[in-house]
Amino acid sequence: MNARTSPCASLWLALLTCLGSGASPAQSPSRPQPEPGREAAVQRLAEQLAPRLTRARYMESDPQPVIVPGWEGFPTVKYTYSVHDHSTGATKTASVIMLNPDARQLARWIVTACMEAKGSADEASTRKLADHIISQSGAQFPVRGVVYEDILPANGINEVYCFMDGVTVKINGVDHRGEKQPSPEQMQKALNTVVADVTWVGKYARLQSTTREEYQKAGGKEDVEGTAWLNVNRKLYQAAWKSDRNELMIAWARAHL
Repeated sequence: MNARTSPCASLWLALLTCLGSGASPAQSPSRPQPEPGREAAVQRLAEQLAPRLTRARYMESDPQPVIVPGWEGFPTVKYTYSVHDHSTGATKTASVIMLNPDARQLARWIVTACMEAKGSADEASTRKLADHIISQSGAQFPVRGVVYEDILPANGINEVYCFMDGVTVKINGVDHRGEKQPSPEQMQKALNTVVADVTWVGKYARLQSTTREEYQKAGGKEDVEGTAWLNVNRKLYQAAWKSDRNELMIAWARAHL
């Protein structure tokens, strides 16, 4: 009498055969594995970035850990720093709360962005993205507070720019692009900004100045009008903090690399 195998037994035999031969059953597509040179690229870039970040981060002075609503569980730090106006000789101070990546975290984001945008983390691409980030923000992410910059106009006098969730904003009661030292009351307002205080939201999201249009072109589906752009940047930066992927950095890389 010939032995008969049930359908279930046949399935198990096929599976055992595959496992024994080193093969595997058909699987759904998984995330691509990092290329062999990925960690080497991250290490090389982190070593290059470390001294550059030290020079570029002019606001990292007098650090004090703080808790910011909406950023609980993240190591946000308040810094109090000074700048010098070359045209007048005046010194101004300000406070800003930031969540800045270290060199290795930034290197991981850059390498991942280049790999996803171009398929490789070649040195020319990682250098271009790193240079852009340093020039745009010094890889500094202002969560709240005042950032001094001499840009509009570049006349040797630092102007006041308030930030919320990594984006420039205008706040009721604080002179946007003002050239005077903010009062203590204005500084506290900038440090404790809520959405109701915001009258205008800028277009560029730090660290790399991604625009709303670049986010949407890369597949972003969230609302980005007005203050909604702050929500998008906050959520994506918080997600990136615990990951090798920074979605808005990838969006910039897809648009520019």
